[in-house]
Amino acid sequence: MILETLVSGLFQENIYLLGCVKTRRAVLIDPGDNAAVRGLIKWIGDHDFALDYILLTHGHIDHIGGVADLQRRFSAVVCLHRSDEILLQGSAAQARMFDLPAPTMFAVDRWISHGDRLTVGEIELEVIETPGHTPGSVCFYLPDRDTLFSGDTLFWGSVGRTDLSGGSTTNLLTSIHQRLLTLPPQTVVYSGHGPVTTIAREKESNPFLNDAVI
Repeated sequence: MILETLVSGLFQENIYLLGCVKTRRAVLIDPGDNAAVRGLIKWIGDHDFALDYILLTHGHIDHIGGVADLQRRFSAVVCLHRSDEILLQGSAAQARMFDLPAPTMFAVDRWISHGDRLTVGEIELEVIETPGHTPGSVCFYLPDRDTLFSGDTLFWGSVGRTDLSGGSTTNLLTSIHQRLLTLPPQTVVYSGHGPVTTIAREKESNPFLNDAVI
């Protein structure tokens, strides 16, 4: 499996490109802005990959800004949890909060739910619902590779903010404790912002989790 990471935009959001070397099929997770996406389009073409899915961990503007350009270029299936549809509808208002241009709107092709499995060549991703940062936040888990893409739910030494519309600290901590910290400790966590971590590290030393009682 090929894994490419690109940091994009004002919020330094992590975009992840996963590719199956054998089948030349690929998936993008959280394409944050158009400038970054232009480079990704070139990479996909230069390496002769086909893009099957555009997976969104949630609907905040720093994670969806490049979707429309990708959708025009590829026939990839755009996936999001339906509970975050309201965030897409309010993306212009989100942008105004940060004095940013509104992202170009796009169609969601598939509403994903907890337990759904998505196959890209020999890569299988499992959807884990983790509401809290947003009502429809999800993570993407590769069980046979001990890999988790956690969006803005869990970070190195931190957790997602819950002070934006639809956020809930109680739901976030419940999601992390019941659905993420129960994963194998060696699971590598690729977050929506910041460096890579592991479940073991966050379980042992994340200050936002150690004092929480669920």
